[in-house]
Amino acid sequence: MENRPEWVKCIKKTDTNNLSWCGRDITREWHFVDVDHAALNGNHKGRLVACIECAGYAVAGLTNGHDGVDDEQ
Repeated sequence: MENRPEWVKCIKKTDTNNLSWCGRDITREWHFVDVDHAALNGNHKGRLVACIECAGYAVAGLTNGHDGVDDEQ
């Protein structure tokens, strides 16, 4: 298991049961329920921060109109 600060949390990918945007299994840890939840936390200067990998994949998916980087064509 990777060692990261307790305030860094993954973002759940809404079309999967228990996976985050970065592919991590999030069944046993607190996480952001979706991208909106993570964004609102940031806008309100919450104490939690989104995982950098999750944020990167979410931004890539949102900017290219697909839900993941595997959709490249």
